[in-house]
Formats: sequence, structure tokens, C-alpha cells
Amino acid sequence: QWYRANEEFPEKPTRDDHQEILDEALCYACFNNRLDAARFLLERGANPNAKPFYATALHFAVAKDNIELVDILMEAGADLFIEDDNHRSTPQGWAEWGCQDKMSDYLLSIMADSDLVHSVAAGDSNKVQKLIAQSSKRELMGEKGKQALLEAIESGNEEIEKILRDGGARLCLSSAAAIGSIEDVEYLIGQGLSPNSTMTVSVPVPGSHAVEKEISALLLAAVNRHEKVCRKLLDAGAKVDLYVAAALNMVSEVQGFIDGGIEVDAVDQFGRTALHRAIQGDAVDVIRFLLDKGADPERSADFFSYGPRAVHVAAQAGASRPVLELLLAAGVDLNGSSNLGTPLECALRENQDETAAILKEFGAESEED
Repeated sequence: QWYRANEEFPEKPTRDDHQEILDEALCYACFNNRLDAARFLLERGANPNAKPFYATALHFAVAKDNIELVDILMEAGADLFIEDDNHRSTPQGWAEWGCQDKMSDYLLSIMADSDLVHSVAAGDSNKVQKLIAQSSKRELMGEKGKQALLEAIESGNEEIEKILRDGGARLCLSSAAAIGSIEDVEYLIGQGLSPNSTMTVSVPVPGSHAVEKEISALLLAAVNRHEKVCRKLLDAGAKVDLYVAAALNMVSEVQGFIDGGIEVDAVDQFGRTALHRAIQGDAVDVIRFLLDKGADPERSADFFSYGPRAVHVAAQAGASRPVLELLLAAGVDLNGSSNLGTPLECALRENQDETAAILKEFGAESEED
């Protein structure tokens, strides 16, 4: 993505609408850290929430780590909660992604005053209790409550998790499956939720903004290797497709799908093949079967030609030695780069230390080596 690489803006058609020109110029000003220009354009009526380049001026000010510029935009009415069109991320999300801790904390402290999810992210139990007191039980049982509870669980804040649960917040089935919360999964299935429940996620697609796709609770549990949750969902009647079967190491089922006419390198709605899903599940038998069937380990694992390959997926997922040995025997490039960096960099970024050690043993290097 052009803004990730801190490069120039993409070419855009010539504009003749006065408002559009102002809005575009404001984004340029923020992208280039031009405080005086930003003030001038805002005074002339530039809209700080316009997105002529997939994101707002505030996103670009955050990307440049300029708190003074952020303040100028917020004073002009910039929306802290607005998402960019490519990744559905707020300005604070951009700061977090860019490892700009000071900026991220600054934005989070402001957002926490009025938003339950961000008050949880800030770890402020007093603000959480205040916002819960201002919310109805229906609101807490809704999407905001689900997001807030997931944030508390993932951050390990048991105090806030209890506050939210006592207030009526519950995870959705897909989130519970993804994090391996068997208690929540059993509760939700017991309440009559379908084991085939899905979660909507945004997927970057070339030549377009991010598009929304559905991912099943069972696939989320499978690729995150939550065996008890998978068993519960299967017992409750969850459907198994090629990609779930691959992640769960179901060789006979995978063979049945392929014998039935599905191509071995067919991709799911996220651009991942059965091999990629099997690697995420550390499904050694299926990986061996798919490679024997001609699965391509150098195929991109997303819709971009420069996306991660099978070995990058393995590095991210914390693959075991047998999985890495199979991929090495299949001829993968241990030092091949992608939009996520080298396999070793992927493993280190995801704190997959054991996998990183095995990769180094096999000769993997980072681009900095």
C-alpha cells in the first residue's frame, strides 16, 4: 500500500471542485507535516474528515507522529473514530500499527473518555465502570460490549473482564472460538446459537478498498489450534469445508474434496489455499498429502502478488519442526521476502521464538542480517 511505504500519493484525476481541492490539499499538508498550511486550509473550510486518499488528514498526521498537527485537526472537528477505507482502522489503529507508542497512548486517552472499548484498551477500570453505568444492558450485550470484553480478555485484564461480564457483556461465538474460550462457546451453544456462526472481517483487495468477508467460528478455532472448541463446534453440527478439514488434519476429508473436483490450490475468500490453512493448524499429515498432490508452497497467501508464501504463514503461526522440514523439502525459499518481510522477521514479529530458532538453524536470515 502506497502510504505504508511512506511514498508519494497515487495519481488522481484533476479536480475542479473547490471543496475537493481543499480536502485533498489538507491531506497533502498533513502528509508533509505542514502545520501552517493545515491551519490555513482548515480556516478556508477544508473538511478534516474527508477521505480523498482512502484515509483522513488525521490518519496522515498520526502517521507522521505529529501531536501538534493532530490537535489542530481535532480542534477543527476531526473524528477520532473514523476508519480508513483500506483496512478499516482508526487513526489510533494506525499509531498502534506503526509502533508509535506515545501517539497511540495520547489518542487512546482521549477516546477512552467516551468509548467503552477504548476505555478498556486504556486499562482504566474507573472509566469502564462510569461508561457501563451510562449504558443499558441491551447496549452491553450488543456489539460494543462484545468488543470491549474481547479487548479485556486479550489484554489479560481480569478486573475489567469481570466488570464487563457482571454488567452483561458476552463474547460473540466467533470471538470465543478464536481465542479458545471453551466456557463461552459452551454457554453460547447452550443458548441456541448456531455452530455455523460467522464473523465479518475486512480483507484488502488489489485495486479496491477493503471488502468485507465472513469467516466461520470453526475455521477461527481450527487455525488457532483450539482443539476443545473445535470438538464442541463439530459435535454441535458445525459444517466442515476443505479449509477447515485441512486445518484440522482431516486427510480423508481433504482427499474427498479434491477427488470431488476442487483444485488443490483453490483459494478461500481470504486468498488462502488448503495448504496455508493446514500450516496454520500445524496439520502435518494434510500438509504432506497436499504437497504430494502438487500444492504450490510459493503461492501468495493473500490477493497480492507480493503476499506471504507458505513459509511466511508457517513463521507467523509458530509452525513445528516437522512442518518446516516438509516445506524445506518442497523447496521453499527460507529467505524470500514478501510484504511482511522474510520468514524469520515474521516469526520474530509474532513472538514465535521456537519457530524463529528452527528457521535460523535451517539458515534463515532477516533482511537486516
